Amino acid sequence: MSLSNGAIFITVEELIKNLNNLLKIEVVSGKKGLKNQITSPYILEPEYLLSEHKTKDIQSGRILLISNTYLSLFRNFTPSKKIKVLKRMFSKNIACIILIEPEGGLYKKFRTMANYHKLPVLISHSSLRDTLETISSYLFKNLSSKKRIHGVMMDISGVGVLIIGDSGVGKSENALDLVMRGHRLISDDIVELYENMNGEIIAASPELTKYHMEIRGLGIINIKELLGISAIGDDKKVNLIIELEKWDDKKEYDRLGWTMNSKKILGKEFPLIKIPVAPGRNLSTIIEVAVRVFLLRKKGINPIREIDKRLREWNKKI
Repeated sequence: MSLSNGAIFITVEELIKNLNNLLKIEVVSGKKGLKNQITSPYILEPEYLLSEHKTKDIQSGRILLISNTYLSLFRNFTPSKKIKVLKRMFSKNIACIILIEPEGGLYKKFRTMANYHKLPVLISHSSLRDTLETISSYLFKNLSSKKRIHGVMMDISGVGVLIIGDSGVGKSENALDLVMRGHRLISDDIVELYENMNGEIIAASPELTKYHMEIRGLGIINIKELLGISAIGDDKKVNLIIELEKWDDKKEYDRLGWTMNSKKILGKEFPLIKIPVAPGRNLSTIIEVAVRVFLLRKKGINPIREIDKRLREWNKKI
């Protein structure tokens, strides 16, 4: 990932290299264009080739993904229609073309035009779904606007929990306790947030601090080496925010938990649970229970409503 005039981009060469372990991709033509810049996370699909949109209206730096089904249709086009489609394929707005394992070989005109326009043509030997999901996920993670916040991201019972709070409140220590209880660490200290193709906010760790935690008195520890791969995770969708705050004797806290607060991040609102920190409180257990309460509320189960209902019924009998 690089910056040019303030814009983020990934070269086609970088895309192939970084996804080499996930997808079987090979370059079949247009190798002189491997330095082409991919600047948009949105992938173009074959409908673009037959649309009425002008080529100049299409955001530049995009990948054009063509399925084998469309290639079969292409072979049956009239010569004039083929030329029209090829002109749109090999426009300056396209960074590269990815074909999903074409049957019957590559249409030879592709090779000629790809080399002439220095536009890489790649073949994916993975399925259309796997190719689309893997490339889209990679592009959105690396090309979307990101926000870095101070906190800890955990996977607790399958729930993506972002733990925030003032420095020294005990975020990392409680996260370590949660990891020892069988939950997974996504990121400690610095959490990167970005929006994926489905509009969800995803949390990840910067590469520099991935799998590491800083614990006062111990220093920096590697969770993956200490506890194994089951104790760590990579990207995780944010579902819940828990804010740890120092106990204030002068403040009156909600003892019933009647309402759920919310907090907005990257334009999205998330349920927020505030937990006051005081000596003697087993916070890791409280955080676990908070997650369970969150899950119950999603199912429409609220113990406070049950108690309120019982009180109302009891008052009617008096």
